[in-house]
Amino acid sequence: MLFGGGPPPRAGLGVDLGVSYATLSRRQDLIPGRFDTSDVTAKLAVVGIGQARLSPENLGAGTPEREWRIHLAVGPSHDEVLRKVSNEEPVTASGTGRYLGFAALGRLPIGPRDSVELGFERRDEDATDLFILGKRTFDGSRSGVSRRLDLGGGWRHRWHGLEAAAGLRWGSLTGGNETGETLYRAHGGLLGGAAEVRLRVGRLGSFLRAERMSGSLNVRERSVSASVDRDRSRDAVLQTGSAGLSYSWPRTDLALSLSSDRQRLPFVSLAVLGTEASAFDRGLHPESDVREVFWNVVLRRSFTPALRALAQIRLGYGTETVTLSDPSGGSSPMILNIRRRGTFGAGLSGQLGSPAVVFYVGVEVALGRPADGG
Repeated sequence: MLFGGGPPPRAGLGVDLGVSYATLSRRQDLIPGRFDTSDVTAKLAVVGIGQARLSPENLGAGTPEREWRIHLAVGPSHDEVLRKVSNEEPVTASGTGRYLGFAALGRLPIGPRDSVELGFERRDEDATDLFILGKRTFDGSRSGVSRRLDLGGGWRHRWHGLEAAAGLRWGSLTGGNETGETLYRAHGGLLGGAAEVRLRVGRLGSFLRAERMSGSLNVRERSVSASVDRDRSRDAVLQTGSAGLSYSWPRTDLALSLSSDRQRLPFVSLAVLGTEASAFDRGLHPESDVREVFWNVVLRRSFTPALRALAQIRLGYGTETVTLSDPSGGSSPMILNIRRRGTFGAGLSGQLGSPAVVFYVGVEVALGRPADGG
């Protein structure tokens, strides 16, 4: 929310209510008849409250000069794994988990043209799978965790129709995968910065944004079957570049943005494949390099001065290279080339390239008299 890509918020006090659906699939295709795929989905309820005071007319590009906002997203998640190899028994897994997201934003004016701002965001997913090998009814259980906490602060300056912001970012990452005989967990902090420029000419708005964080994570690896028990420090990098356009009619707002995302992590962040789980059992260490592109569309419509509806869809396309290496040098590295997509492949989704999807619908309700007249 600190550097959002949607239309400007409404002035005054209001609440947000909505529901969201998100899905991500990871698939490794090897040869005909051999593949490894996993997916995770989340179904969320979203609630928020906030208040904003807009900047004076023609000053800035729509970001409020004073604002506070809190959002909570919570709901169940579901994940599945299928590893099918020619002439071998398949590996399947299915489990449920919990997703919890929390975000808070504060912005205070410092003079007529400047604001200081502080944002906090936490995203957390925990899941437990039941593994099945071949025709067995139960082969074991696996728990996974993926957690990210971001804290950012910065300064924003406004000109007529133009504004620029820059600040520092700190992030805390946790990723883990654990079975009865294997433990893999990474945790640590990253430090970096972010910068943004926004422009508004009449009803048309645009923005450019860049963010980068890097640092080291402490990695704990243990495998009873492979007699592995080690602690290491590994580098991690998160970086994003985004650009967007928006247009406002008297009662309708439309925003479109494109983002390019890069993650280099010493762990697999979501939907661990069966091949990766087997490699962890053998004591191999993963390095993940993810490159993704996201299209984001937001449509907002005012029905009354106090009621607005909002729909948002994000389509993601990406690839991931996972290098599984033996730190002891006992075997050559294994490289997995993975596609990151959604779980739908037919109809319109197939024509669009089966993207990973995040879909949100909700309403914004003003409390008291709307400050901007709707």
